[in-house]
Amino acid sequence: MENSDVRLSYVERYLPALTWFMTRSDVVQVANMLHHASLVITPGSTMALEAAIFDTPTLIPIFHPYQPERAYDYFSTVVFGKHFKRIEQLKLVPIIRQLEDFVPAVNRCLRDRGWFREQRTQLVQDYVHFTDGHSVQRFVELICQLVSK
Repeated sequence: MENSDVRLSYVERYLPALTWFMTRSDVVQVANMLHHASLVITPGSTMALEAAIFDTPTLIPIFHPYQPERAYDYFSTVVFGKHFKRIEQLKLVPIIRQLEDFVPAVNRCLRDRGWFREQRTQLVQDYVHFTDGHSVQRFVELICQLVSK
């Protein structure tokens, strides 16, 4: 079945030190996807933060219909046991724990872009220090300062 409204994003490049990396073209593509997306679905990744920058509704599905114990183990240790713990505790994104809750959550996001908007704003305020688009300029200035010392 073809659905021209659905886009999947993944990176095929791998470097042992970085695990995976994005090219400039990948970054531009992802930024465009996030800006124009109606909904982002991601399994507890930093895409939740990037989507919040664009005020794009986001869902975090953490269920597995056939191996629920594996999903529970993975998410409780790797995702919520580490980097996503605070986000889960403060309920900053809708976390979908049961299969039967997934479609209603998708529909709600598509009907109401304002659902979790305050939480997305808090995510950006808490985790994204600069949103002015001048990070490269700041980085170059820092390098120049360090070199001149």
